[in-house]
Amino acid sequence: LKPANIFIDDEENIRLGDFGLATSNRTATRPQGSEADGVPESEADALYEAIDDISGLLGGATSSVSNNPTVSMSSITGGVGTTFYMAPEQEQRTFSRSKIYDSKADIYSLGVLLFEMFMLEPLGSTYMERAEKLTALRGESRDGITQGMADEDAKALFTEEGEIIGDWELASKERFPESFRSSTPSNAQKIILWCLELSPKHRPSAKQLLTSELLPRKVELEEKYLNEVLQTLANPQSEHSRQQIFSKLFDRPTPTAVLTTYDSDVSIKANKLDAPHLLAKSLNAVKGSHWSRLSYSSPMSGVAVAAAVSSLGRARHVGTVSGGGKEGEALRGAPQQATTILAMTAASAAAVEGSADGILGADPRVVEALCCQICEIFQSHGAVRLQGPLLRPRDSNDPVTSLNRPVEVLARRGSVLRLREDLCANFARAVSRGGSATSNMKRYDINKVFIESDAGLHPKEMLEASFDIIQDENTAKPELLEAESIFVLCQIMELLAPKEEKIYDFPPIALKSPIWFLR
Repeated sequence: LKPANIFIDDEENIRLGDFGLATSNRTATRPQGSEADGVPESEADALYEAIDDISGLLGGATSSVSNNPTVSMSSITGGVGTTFYMAPEQEQRTFSRSKIYDSKADIYSLGVLLFEMFMLEPLGSTYMERAEKLTALRGESRDGITQGMADEDAKALFTEEGEIIGDWELASKERFPESFRSSTPSNAQKIILWCLELSPKHRPSAKQLLTSELLPRKVELEEKYLNEVLQTLANPQSEHSRQQIFSKLFDRPTPTAVLTTYDSDVSIKANKLDAPHLLAKSLNAVKGSHWSRLSYSSPMSGVAVAAAVSSLGRARHVGTVSGGGKEGEALRGAPQQATTILAMTAASAAAVEGSADGILGADPRVVEALCCQICEIFQSHGAVRLQGPLLRPRDSNDPVTSLNRPVEVLARRGSVLRLREDLCANFARAVSRGGSATSNMKRYDINKVFIESDAGLHPKEMLEASFDIIQDENTAKPELLEAESIFVLCQIMELLAPKEEKIYDFPPIALKSPIWFLR
């Protein structure tokens, strides 16, 4: 590992290559007549010879000199000054065939490279000046390497676990130039000394380096590292890296603030109300003062109080109906009691389910009764209740509007999914996959749909009904199918129409009930 073997491609990716070192002394590392990694000796020789030819074309030395155990490793790789990047055990191997080395030799070379990178200037104008600085960096004279190996444990600055046990500042003064010490962070100096430990067992592994506290986190270094993470997330080819990032996201504990405040935006707004005062005022308005104890019982959430007040507001004239005379005496406050019970039911529903379509105070029993009657209308037309999937993958072709944005969630495996924003899209996906099984049918569903909340918290929930006719026969007349759908709509509108006709004056026009606002 040396500067001449480090390449940068067009996309600024770092590549390593060294044909000369790959062909060095293959006979010494491979017993005669053996097979390496299942490759016969004849095939391995042919492969090495091919690499030798490539190395020669690139100006490197071939392995023809490697049979001589006394040949310097620098002559094998063909680079002047290569020995400065070699670990001590590599030089030992030149003279002792039994000496082996592993990836820790590359860590030593990395230490020399880091030193040069942090110098930010050439090591000298002549080879001699460069040699003097690199010799001091290694902490040994070129003739004293072999002798120094005997007391490598005594000279260690770091333990095998990476803890500092020696005087690193003294070692820094002995091995680094003054200009280097003044301009280089102490953590960087420690990392370089750690990589340049004389004994391989005291050097860090690649994993130890990447997880060391001496190494700053990537995101803290420069914004470009954050961009690298974002590119990894966006690149479909980086599946393994994306999975690791997503796993960390999903394993992150939820902050306490989110656990306690995650609610609908309607609830947050309602929490700002003067709950006891509003509830007592609404109860008095319906002449239900004997029920005012509700306002002094255990506190209710803001959204529940808002629902109760809204329900009581719609029944504000109930006190006038039973206000006096024999009728009022006979009722003995029964209308007020019924009104209060309905209001409390609305408060309970709002506290549990939130608000549908922003309507506060809806009585769940009334909603359930209406849904049952609408279901009977659908069933009278031969439709069966079929629910579409709750989620579907996000499609770049999906239309997106600024209003009623769909709720998007991230799955653990990294897929972006959408909660149903209506009862049609997800059902249509299921129909498209069903083939002939879904080519002729009538279906209905009454269910909740979800849109993104303004505050970005719990999604808004709305109750929606859907009636679909699917006909794949050429003989079917589309106008008849449309007519049936319109007829179903008319039946539902008639079901919800008031029993008494009423005129609404909106000068200069007058409207007769029922008035419908269709969305």
